[in-house]
Amino acid sequence: MQETNPQPETQTLPAHRSPWAAVVVILAVAAVARYVGLRWGLPNDLHLFSYHPDEFHSLRGALALASGDLNPHFFNYGSLYLYLVGFASLLFAGGPGALVTVERLPSLLQQWTLIGREVTLVAALLTVLTIYFLARDIAGHRQGLIAAGLCAIFPIHVLHSHYATVDVTQALFTTLALFFAVRAYRAPSRRNYILAGLAVGLAASAKYSGAVAIAAPLAAFFMTLPRDNKGRASTVYLLCLLVAAAAAFALTSPYTFLDWQHARQDIFYEIQHMRVGEGPAREAAPNGYWFHLLNLPITTPGAGILALFGAWAFLRAPRYRG
Repeated sequence: MQETNPQPETQTLPAHRSPWAAVVVILAVAAVARYVGLRWGLPNDLHLFSYHPDEFHSLRGALALASGDLNPHFFNYGSLYLYLVGFASLLFAGGPGALVTVERLPSLLQQWTLIGREVTLVAALLTVLTIYFLARDIAGHRQGLIAAGLCAIFPIHVLHSHYATVDVTQALFTTLALFFAVRAYRAPSRRNYILAGLAVGLAASAKYSGAVAIAAPLAAFFMTLPRDNKGRASTVYLLCLLVAAAAAFALTSPYTFLDWQHARQDIFYEIQHMRVGEGPAREAAPNGYWFHLLNLPITTPGAGILALFGAWAFLRAPRYRG
């Protein structure tokens, strides 16, 4: 009987011989696109604060730490990004004693703002890398490269990666929540649900709306229930997710609870701000919720929702349901 000569596995290796080379190239493209113009509108002798109206708020952590206070006294967002910028500023722009000098404040504000933008840049590159892993786990190596490459040049992501604001850092942890949700769907375990919960909590701690990322691991949990007959173990997975999310938020935004009276005022201000809107937007659509609903599909959050539905469609494929 003539033996068949199976194809050697090495024939499939050339396409994957150096998978990291392509990833490194994509990250380099992403870094260049985001680094060029990073110094736009920084504080200088003509203006004390950045031209971007929201960047000053990201320095509140640095201002608080400079005076020896861990309370940022600003709760319109969570505190995670404020602390990242604050501790990075203390590390690279001198210790607390050097930050209280009035004469140095203009130059320090420039340094802090630039450091905040560099924190955003790092978060942006980590997001591109996480998207590669997410898409690779769902569809394969080449699809991961395509997804990461698209994120590397996605105009809205490139634009916001230049600013010391919370959005890109929130996007990083939201993407991590999606990644660990996929992992939890394919291999339910305490570890995967804890990691998913931590990512959700950090996303909410960067910006409160990041809490909606919990929908992904919750979907993974309920979609695996029919094939998971472990009973009590499934309940433990859910508890791991919720406890990890709450702990991550509490540990990185502690004064949201410790200074609740102040935090409550800022949070309700943001809710009112979203409902009412401001300036020309208010004239175009008096109801802020309606304005966001109409514009959501063409914005970055809308793209995230579409990506979530796309991931769900992939996960429903027979190869993942077995």
